[in-house]
Amino acid sequence: EAIVRGDIELIDALFDASHSLTFRWIANTFLDVAREMVDRFPALWVHDPTYCSVVETLIEALKERDGERAADTLMAYYTKTDLVLVDQLRRMTDRMRAIEAMRAEPT
Repeated sequence: EAIVRGDIELIDALFDASHSLTFRWIANTFLDVAREMVDRFPALWVHDPTYCSVVETLIEALKERDGERAADTLMAYYTKTDLVLVDQLRRMTDRMRAIEAMRAEPT
């Protein structure tokens, strides 16, 4: 849970670093949803074992002012974890459909 909350805070800090009011407005909505998901559906947060090394690489890239490397690092990480999340949601949806189908069968 600490890593998940830390991830949300890291994302919040990145939005702050942009110094963009538009990004801040978008971030507020995004972060509110993320915090709500962590509280209500903790199993949906993907815990990837490479997370810490990804954050280290991201911070190095930011310190070096290498925006392309930072963006590529995040894109690769979130592409990988998004696929896991989509698979989890698909399996949950399949289970729910199977349950609903069983309920709809005549007794």
